[in-house]
Formats: sequence, structure tokens, C-alpha cells
Amino acid sequence: MNRLHHLKETLLKNIEDNISYGKLEFILLDYNSSDGLEEWVKSKLAKYIDNGILKYHRTSEPKSFHRSHSRNVALKLGSGDILCNLDADNFLGNDFASYVNYNFSFNKDVFLTSGFKNGSYGKICVKKEHFLKIKGYDERMSGWGFEDDDLYQRLENLGREKQVFYDEKFTQFIDHEIEESFSNDKNVLGIESIYVQYDSYTKSNVLFLLRNKTFYYGKVVKPNEYDALALEGNWKKGTYKVQNREMTLNFKSNLHLSFKVNDTKLSINKENEFIKADEKLEKYLKIEFTSLENKKNYEAKGKEIVSNPKDWGKATLIKNFSKKIRI
Repeated sequence: MNRLHHLKETLLKNIEDNISYGKLEFILLDYNSSDGLEEWVKSKLAKYIDNGILKYHRTSEPKSFHRSHSRNVALKLGSGDILCNLDADNFLGNDFASYVNYNFSFNKDVFLTSGFKNGSYGKICVKKEHFLKIKGYDERMSGWGFEDDDLYQRLENLGREKQVFYDEKFTQFIDHEIEESFSNDKNVLGIESIYVQYDSYTKSNVLFLLRNKTFYYGKVVKPNEYDALALEGNWKKGTYKVQNREMTLNFKSNLHLSFKVNDTKLSINKENEFIKADEKLEKYLKIEFTSLENKKNYEAKGKEIVSNPKDWGKATLIKNFSKKIRI
């Protein structure tokens, strides 16, 4: 969704770097982009669509980006024996398709992924039958983070061996601000504002106010070290309302807290004040927030193999600008 600026750098190169393999197709899912992606594909990639190398699908249903669902839709469209997820900002590398085929030729019960915990980590290659058997990415995980780890863990629970590659030519990606990866994420779009109650150097309380009038209240570790933030578990949830410059938090435990609302803070008294997060801290807190529910789901899985119901990866699509299909 809205990643045309990356696709202009990656897609054509990825096709040309691997087109000699032969039995290869690229599935491009336009997840309701509004940045001119469809027009660019029509004008620049028509020859690849005509010869079957590229298959372009567009859905106008999503209002925000859902990482797990979008990947499931795209990968289910693949007709080959092996599926590879490739984010818009990733390069495949020269002859990556041949490298994948070589590895699966020796052991069909494996899956491949990058060994680096960086922008290439989500690049996974898996047998289609295995991907379908575990029913893909867990669509309860709508945010950013842990959806890859969860998929890998369930494949291992299925008895498939994880093999990693470290060759730098297969792990190149466009370096960019991390928040760009979830700029269209519904979890981030749902945040109204963020307030912080500074408790100590190592921990602070944080209040996420959402646009649907619900909130999350919990602790953040190392609140003043922006590159070392981590959210602790056991977050409290509830609803809130604002009236006459007073905000009331209604916790699910029947606890109620009322704050006076000023321009940059919420206060009960001088000892109980929440200050509105500055722009830099807000950015990092949003990163952590997107993975909050994902992390909880991932850690509770155990030996689970299948996460989604029968109707996973469903969408209404327009294929190659004309044919309407439903998957």
C-alpha cells in the first residue's frame, strides 16, 4: 500500500535479475494504493504482464494496511510449487530463483529465510503445500512485528527445517525510516495521542489514547533511550471520555481515573501528571505499539500449527486491469 517509490527501484531489477530462470512469476498485489501504482504498472510493465512473468492484482477493499492479510492474499495467488514473500523495499539478488530451487532440490521439507535481523528478515521461501497447510500468516496479527517469527515457528512445529542464508547479494534492501514500514497500518492510524508519566530512568507509564475512545495503559522500559524502548506486558485496557476539559479513564477492572486536560498534559495532581510525548518519542512509541498485540499472540502460541479460520486470505481482486476474481 503506497510503496510505489520503492517498487520503482526494486521490481524491474528483481525481474531482470531472475528472468533467466524461466519458470518464474511475480505476483504484485496493489493493496488499494493511492500513489499511482496502477498507472505505473500499465505504462512500464505491460510487456511483463503480456508474457506472464508479472501478474498484477488490485483490491480496493482495504482502508488501511494489514500486513498478514496482504501477504496471505498475494502468496495464495502464486501458482508455483515454491512461494517467496518479498517486501516492496527488498532486492532479490542476481539468480536468487536458481539458488532457491537448488536448496529445495536437496530437501523439500525446509523453508528459507534471511539470517539477518534487518530489512531482509521477512524474505521467506516455502513450499506452497506447507504454507497452505499452516494457513499462512496469522491474520490476528495486524500490526508490525512478530508475524514473521510466528510463521517460522509454526512451520517448524509442522516439522519443517529453517535454513538461513547470509549471502549479502540476497539480503539487500532499501534503507529507510522504520516508521515508513507501518505508515498505513491501522493500529498506528488508530492512535489519537500518547502521554507519558515519567517514573524513573528505567521505566515510565504510557497512555495510548485511540480514536475509537479506547485506551492502553502500561509501562515502557528505558523511556529516555529512544533506540532501546521496549513495552512490558500486562497492559490495561478500557474506554475514555472527555467532557468540560476533564478526561475519565474507565478500566475493565471497574477502576476510574479522572484527569484535568491541558494543552500538553493530563493531571490529577502534581504527583500524577502525564505529559504529551514529543515528536521523536511518539515515533518510537508507535513502533512499539504496533507489535504489542502481535507479541502477546506469538508468545502464547506454544506448539500451534494453524492460526487462521477457513476464510483466511480472502479478497476481491481485479487481475491485470480487467478480470474480477474472488479468492
